[in-house]
Amino acid sequence: MYNTDSITTSQRRTVGCLIPARVKARTARYIKKQVLLNGTTGKVAFDDSGDRINAEYDIVNVQESHLVSVGQYYYNSVRYIIINKHLETILDESVIVWPGRSKVKPDGIIIPTHLKVLTIEEKPFVYVREINNLVENCTSDEIPCPHFNATGDEFNMFCCRGFCMDLLKELAKTINITYDLALSPDGQFGNQVMKNISSNNVYNPCVPVGGKKEWTGLIGELVYDRANMIVAPLTINPERAEVIEFSKPFKYQGITILEKKPSRSSTLVSFLQPFSNTLWILVMVSVHVVALVLYLLDRFSPFGRFKLANTDGTEEDALNLSSAIWFAWGVLLNSGIGTPRSFSARVLGMVWAGFAMIIVASYTANLAAFLVLERPKTKLTGINDARLRNTMENLTCATVKGSAVDMYFRRQVELSNMYRTMEANNYDTAEVAIRDVKNGKLMAFIWDSSRLEFEAAQDCELVTAGELFGRSGYGIGLTKNSPWADHVTLAILDFHESKIMTEKNT
Repeated sequence: MYNTDSITTSQRRTVGCLIPARVKARTARYIKKQVLLNGTTGKVAFDDSGDRINAEYDIVNVQESHLVSVGQYYYNSVRYIIINKHLETILDESVIVWPGRSKVKPDGIIIPTHLKVLTIEEKPFVYVREINNLVENCTSDEIPCPHFNATGDEFNMFCCRGFCMDLLKELAKTINITYDLALSPDGQFGNQVMKNISSNNVYNPCVPVGGKKEWTGLIGELVYDRANMIVAPLTINPERAEVIEFSKPFKYQGITILEKKPSRSSTLVSFLQPFSNTLWILVMVSVHVVALVLYLLDRFSPFGRFKLANTDGTEEDALNLSSAIWFAWGVLLNSGIGTPRSFSARVLGMVWAGFAMIIVASYTANLAAFLVLERPKTKLTGINDARLRNTMENLTCATVKGSAVDMYFRRQVELSNMYRTMEANNYDTAEVAIRDVKNGKLMAFIWDSSRLEFEAAQDCELVTAGELFGRSGYGIGLTKNSPWADHVTLAILDFHESKIMTEKNT
């Protein structure tokens, strides 16, 4: 062919292919015309369709570490005339040993293409809006997601939107599925709890006989085949991975701590801190009481107001009320202004001056102590902060009951003391815990970094503390051995490579 045809390089330099289409067609025709009589597998020749003529293959079955021929796959020219196919299969199923050493042929598996998908409200991944199903419909960027009660016979209609809903739409288009979406029946991600059953099949928490662990929430719906898939910010962890399948993570995150910004006391009234409010009031009252007594003594004292007849010199003016008040304040503030005229008033003035000296000295000493020792409350430095590790500190922290964060603390031996303290404070939902942090009822809330960073960005009074710990990822949950597990994982990886995840995050 090289000697008879001119093979030139294509002018269109496409990646991975420099041979023009006409040369490819000639090459295929040339190969079909070749005949090799003594090949390693016998005669090698091809028909017009490109199938090998006179091809014969044995179909073998592995049995007890050796191969057993159970059929043939061969070329049949007569079959091509009837059904337009050359190759035919002959198989003796009676001698086949199937997986599990079974002699019985297993039934075929029907892969469902319409799935029941569950989700849960968790900002900013899933936003939920309740609607009146009779007069309202979901918008184009929302998906109807009813919330069924425990028995499944009643429901309230909601509309769901957010990152996870956009991911579900892309996933459905990519792997070619349809779905019905619903919210978690109990509003929980899922936890393993102990169910104690008495001998008469009535639940009794005091009877441990016959007790077994059961999964609740979203995980329980998958474990007991009441759903096919979970599309939500579902943390991948060892406990859950034992009972359900996870896709590759669609988002990586960790655990962090949410707290309210430390409050700052007003600097305008900080000078009042050395004394209590009661003491300040008493000092103010004392100033005016002393001033009034000084005025009365200086005005009506018989030895100060009236002089003897043989006394020389001019008579000093007695203090009026305003001058007495000014004198009392001047002594207190170390500013000598005027003096009483009468002896009794001067004695009272000296007593008041001594009292003022003690008050001013005490105030100065206490003010210095307050300025040096009192420091503003600092934010937490992270999970290793001594205030979190020390159970004697007056600092309450919590997470969500039965969540992945709760499971993380139970696994970490070094956090066991801290977990025993916070276990009694744990909340049912993250929404309530975040609200209590805002209100000052909860000092620190430990939860997924994605949610807490979102909350801190929305409210300037909230901050996240320290570095991330317990790093993990969010994955799509499926039933154990689900035929869709590999398809979903490949789709997630494709979304990462094609930057779809980055676009959805923004």
